[in-house]
Amino acid sequence: MTTMSFGDLVERLKNAPHGELRRIERETGVNYGTIREIKDGQTKNPRLDTFNALADWCQRNPLTSPDPSREAA
Repeated sequence: MTTMSFGDLVERLKNAPHGELRRIERETGVNYGTIREIKDGQTKNPRLDTFNALADWCQRNPLTSPDPSREAA
């Protein structure tokens, strides 16, 4: 069971290091395009099984540091 909110999930995806979305796709079975659309805010109400798969993955794989390319100069 997940305790992550949808906003937390989107933030986690936005801060994912380069290439991690493909890893998430491989490990969750959720389509890369769907993951990207959630990250980009195009999908605001994903299916429950999609949300749970992504949230569970994110909780098992915490972000240790933000993507440096997203840091402000």
